[in-house]
Amino acid sequence: LPGFLETLPVNVAERTDDFDERVPLDLPPGFILIGEQIALVQVEIGPIETSITISLPVEIEGVGLGLYSYPSPERVNLILSGPAELLDTLKPEDVRAVVDVQDLTIGTYQLEPQVIVLPEGLTWEPPNPSVIEVVITATPHPTATPSS
Repeated sequence: LPGFLETLPVNVAERTDDFDERVPLDLPPGFILIGEQIALVQVEIGPIETSITISLPVEIEGVGLGLYSYPSPERVNLILSGPAELLDTLKPEDVRAVVDVQDLTIGTYQLEPQVIVLPEGLTWEPPNPSVIEVVITATPHPTATPSS
């Protein structure tokens, strides 16, 4: 006899929660089991877990009056993990990478972005890159003007 015995198949269609079911054993041909030929099978139902990588714009908050801020790089990558059903329904506004520059004056700073994830049940790795250079200045960057 092998080191284990199998049961007949357990139907999990339409099941959404954990359950216990008594299932007959599937004995190999020619074998007879003395006593009960049923096993208690415990089935745990859980969401399919997966991960995705998303690219987020770096948002700057708390810039002082009359000051301008410029992050470098302007985007970070973030690996989110959790139930596939939840990841599939993410909206752009559900996940943010924010750098708070409140109380900072003109200068160049190395700051870590904070990740804000609105849906419960997701986990994430630190953003890549994990440090953003933020330049705070009193003058706006020149914008390209179309040539005639």
